[in-house]
Amino acid sequence: MQLKLAENIKKHRKEMGLTQEGLADAIGVTVGAVSKWEKGFNVPDILTMMELANFFNQSLDELVGYDMSSKKVEDMCERIDYLSCEHCFDEAIKAANDALSRYPHMFTILYTCAEMYNRKHMESGAPEDAEKAINMYETALIHIVQNKNHEISEYSIKARIANLYRKSDPEKALELLKEINYDGCYSNAIAMVLLEMGKVSEALDNLTIAILQNYADQNAIAFNTAWALSETGKKSDLKTAIELLNANITVIDEYSYKDKVSYSYKIKIIPMITKACMYAILGENEEMKSVIRETRKLSQAFDEAGAERSIPDFFKFCFTTKDLPVYDSTGTSAAQSIEALLLKKLAESKGKQKKGIQKVLDCWKENKV
Repeated sequence: MQLKLAENIKKHRKEMGLTQEGLADAIGVTVGAVSKWEKGFNVPDILTMMELANFFNQSLDELVGYDMSSKKVEDMCERIDYLSCEHCFDEAIKAANDALSRYPHMFTILYTCAEMYNRKHMESGAPEDAEKAINMYETALIHIVQNKNHEISEYSIKARIANLYRKSDPEKALELLKEINYDGCYSNAIAMVLLEMGKVSEALDNLTIAILQNYADQNAIAFNTAWALSETGKKSDLKTAIELLNANITVIDEYSYKDKVSYSYKIKIIPMITKACMYAILGENEEMKSVIRETRKLSQAFDEAGAERSIPDFFKFCFTTKDLPVYDSTGTSAAQSIEALLLKKLAESKGKQKKGIQKVLDCWKENKV
């Protein structure tokens, strides 16, 4: 094992924005002592080391820097996780208490223990379990600078805390969720809290945003996945891309008013012309031409009708009276959108993919089908 005491004292001092003089004053030692610690010429006595660990919100193991401690912490967390997932909460709590006594200021331990109490609360419904989980999460947030797991963030922790407050303090839950509701990502969670509070109209406002977000994400994911699959050049992947685009087109149809020329036509032409490109790359020219003909009909119908871009005008599942503006970055007309998309993809592509897109673009511009 390797000690990193000197390195850690310097690192934590700088993280707190302290000079050597500032740390010396806080601990009650000389500047020379701090300088020697950081250069590795000397080490603090055990009492001073404990004071430093407390000052930096670290355990002694962390401050001293045992290389072996990370593995020990990982093992502790894995055991707590395993026991709680197996519903062995009595044993999990014992393991958590042992870990917390050794590493009371370590983010990984705090977060794992919070997750354990959260699972226990899901099973028991006991308010005391929710309170313990909240306290653990809030303490973990204090030490989140230690976090190295990109799947965990301040926002994901606050979302968990908000969920735990839903029964005991719904107003607090709403406050936390609204604070982190970037791009409507927690609109559904907010709606659930509002429903439990009997605020149906406000819940429907948020549910509409959640449905629209899910709809937009579905369209974008299907589009991007299809083009990613086309990059492989494999016939099976191109066929799968076509299946995915067909599923996406069905979703667009089901979310739109039928027998009405609306903005849904302009949305639908994107997966349609993309599907034509997949057929062109496959060399299935008749299928390509058939899709282009259908796309042209939709495009012309939309452009001639001058359909509204209002969401309530085309989207069946809009349950809010709030104004929901639509910004369309693909062009004013459907025809412009198609040509702009094909030109963009043509500039980005190569090989068989490029030839297929060019074939679709030529057919589209020359109106040969």
